[in-house]
Amino acid sequence: MSKRDISFSGLFNYGHMAYEVDRDKGPDGEPSLADMTRKAIEILRKNNRGYFLMVEGGRIDHSHHFNNAHRALTDTLALEDAVNVALDMTRSDDTLIVVTSDHSHVFAFGGNPKRGNPILGKLGKRLKIVEYL
Repeated sequence: MSKRDISFSGLFNYGHMAYEVDRDKGPDGEPSLADMTRKAIEILRKNNRGYFLMVEGGRIDHSHHFNNAHRALTDTLALEDAVNVALDMTRSDDTLIVVTSDHSHVFAFGGNPKRGNPILGKLGKRLKIVEYL
């Protein structure tokens, strides 16, 4: 198999792809990270000399920058799905799968929310705002 047979690129948006929770899952929408991983392995494993594939869940970082727990968690689960696809499609005796991060973030919760306060969305109630003079 020549190098020409295995060169490919998939571009599914003009900029960043959508967060998993916002992704259009229809036929005209973006593929999931797991779908892209599956297709990449299907193509690359035809090379009998092996291959290198890097899969990135880059929107996890973006959602952390905006302190958006819901998007961070759903994109982390999407990355987990992609890792599971890779594990299912490869053999441990001839494949090294490394899952890592180039840096980390923490969730920060401002104020003193009460126990049971939802972290994945708004309360749906009008909050009483008190102005301090």
